[in-house]
Amino acid sequence: MKDSSPTPFQTWVLECLQLAAYPAERQLREVRDLGVGVDEIALQLDDMVNVATAHVANDDLPTADLELLRSVIAKVDEYDRTRPNFLSEAGLQLPEWAQVRQLAADVMSALQVSWDIDADAE
Repeated sequence: MKDSSPTPFQTWVLECLQLAAYPAERQLREVRDLGVGVDEIALQLDDMVNVATAHVANDDLPTADLELLRSVIAKVDEYDRTRPNFLSEAGLQLPEWAQVRQLAADVMSALQVSWDIDADAE
């Protein structure tokens, strides 16, 4: 039986990844509702990795989980460097975002297994 109560940190990480995994239309709606730009998705992922790094240092998170999280922001950073306007509203329609979305969804699934969290519990 899975624990259906993720920690606040786990909930926040999964929310950050969910934002990165949403379809373009939902991502756009979310950032507009927050009153921020599309770059907020990358900023949240970056913050997530920084906090996760501290959790690894405190032995609260396996290094393997941190590496999964780093893979998502690394992909965003890679495309941001190579694709003009990647972190813009129009950029959300670029095919590279489909790869980011899939990676974020895959990392979410892997972490839910690692953390023994029921996907429907969040």
